[in-house]
Amino acid sequence: MRVLSIILCFCIFISSYSQSKTKKINFSSKQSKGITKKDKSVLILWNQVVFKHNNSVMYCDSATYDRGNNSFIAYSNIKIVENDSMKLYGDSLHYFGNEEKAFLYGNVKLITNQILLNANSLIYDQNNNYAYYDDGGIIKHHGKNYTINSKVGRFNSINKVLFFKKNVRLEHIDYQIFSDTLVYHTETEKTNIIGDTKIKSRNSTISCSKGWFDNNNQTSSLKGNIVIDSKNYQFYADSIFYQEQKGEAFAKGEVKIIDDSSQTVIIGQYGYHNENKDSARIWEHAIMTQYDSIDTIHVYADQFIHVHDSTSKKRFVSKM
Repeated sequence: MRVLSIILCFCIFISSYSQSKTKKINFSSKQSKGITKKDKSVLILWNQVVFKHNNSVMYCDSATYDRGNNSFIAYSNIKIVENDSMKLYGDSLHYFGNEEKAFLYGNVKLITNQILLNANSLIYDQNNNYAYYDDGGIIKHHGKNYTINSKVGRFNSINKVLFFKKNVRLEHIDYQIFSDTLVYHTETEKTNIIGDTKIKSRNSTISCSKGWFDNNNQTSSLKGNIVIDSKNYQFYADSIFYQEQKGEAFAKGEVKIIDDSSQTVIIGQYGYHNENKDSARIWEHAIMTQYDSIDTIHVYADQFIHVHDSTSKKRFVSKM
């Protein structure tokens, strides 16, 4: 019996402590009116309505405040200022003070000194410092030439990292990235690639399953079933380092070129691809196989160079 009493006292203490830690929402408005709605007393606020909770200041045209649940629903011209470092906007807002969560709906914007996020709806978790959307969103990095679209997204306001999931598309003036999952670091402008991804540039398309892309320097390190589709051949490798501005890719590990037009396959351990010149080079245990309906020829060399002759429109392979 004594043990039961101690447990009950402890539970009451924890409950009281938890309630004391819950901070009530402060508010002000030019006009207000108390009403009873579904056996619940609420306060209608309008005309310069302002709510303050923890480090957030929230503005709206009108609101319904539920003191008992420490929550409110706000309407029109929603604005949330978070620590003077982030601002959120929307058409309506449902805020829960005990959970420290804000649900914004309609023409939602999240603005920091680095990014602008547009979404149909957004959940902002103040306690865990992240914003989340699952109905489509677009991110723009201020002063940069690219945007990121996705079905699902999450922004960590502390480490400034964005996580994108489902139908992810990064649009740049010189290239596009299509992926299932991307992680974007706003401080370094580096994108981590997770899952099946395609990088499309002017002259080729690169497929891979993991790696990273430096949006600032336009370089990338890619791994996992890599295929480069150029105008005249396919280039395969286990991993590549890609320089988008130069159009160059340095490859290693089971490198292979397949040119269907000349019925040629070249394999080796290392490779180089130049998308601007539409040429490639393979070396280290290099083998070229040329086949037709009658015969197959194998040629061994230190390296092979595959070049497209733009004048004659013919492809040829030279070996060294």
